[in-house]
Amino acid sequence: MPTQEPFDPDQGLSPEELKKEQEKEEKEKAENPELWKKNNEWLSKFAVALENITPEKEEEVRKLVERFLNGEITWAELQAVPPQLLFQMAEFGYMQFQRGKLKEAETIFKGLSVLDHKRSYYHSILGAIYQRMDKLVDALAEYTVALEMDPKNIACYVNRGEIYYKFGYIDEPLEDFAKAIALDPQSKDPWANRARFLKNMLLQESQQ
Repeated sequence: MPTQEPFDPDQGLSPEELKKEQEKEEKEKAENPELWKKNNEWLSKFAVALENITPEKEEEVRKLVERFLNGEITWAELQAVPPQLLFQMAEFGYMQFQRGKLKEAETIFKGLSVLDHKRSYYHSILGAIYQRMDKLVDALAEYTVALEMDPKNIACYVNRGEIYYKFGYIDEPLEDFAKAIALDPQSKDPWANRARFLKNMLLQESQQ
């Protein structure tokens, strides 16, 4: 699974950077047409998998649906979607996110989060996507879901804490920053170090 790189929501792609990425993409398409053909095939398969998620299908696989409703299996397992396809789509979606194609990335990771509701990574990336789109309420919700699944995700604590801070809260961001710091006792994680900086800044502001 691709790793989540340090993310600063204030550092989006400028028009010049976006133009360069688009030119780079066109060049890659010309140089690697087979790769892009496969990407389109993955998207097509992905769309078919989503279309198959219907109430009618639930009736046909009643026992499997019961297991799904009990949280025992995912939609992907219910629809027999190959794990490799999910992995490939996550890679492709993350590439879209890195290039500033946020709507495309959102569509892919929303679909992935439906197909496999047990994977916190999809929700953490959706949080980053919404944060960059300035949809802070949605980002907050996705980070919270991700942390419920993976309470050791330092990046999610820091990003959620920053959103709380933007909303004018004090206790909530301090709590998230403290949790991120506690997960990095050796002060090696860049996200935790950012939490240390933000925590000190917030404490100073609150004392003024």
